[in-house]
Amino acid sequence: MENKTEKQTIKVEKAISDYFRGLQKKSWAKRKKMILEKAKVALPKESEK
Repeated sequence: MENKTEKQTIKVEKAISDYFRGLQKKSWAKRKKMILEKAKVALPKESEK
């Protein structure tokens, strides 16, 4: 019985972490765009490569 609930807990934890990873990817895409824009301004020669 204990083993079963343990597996369910792991499933729930994985689902939660996958959900938050999905949120992070979305916000990361926006953040990466901003970082790239700032990087282009800060390092114009580097972004040309």
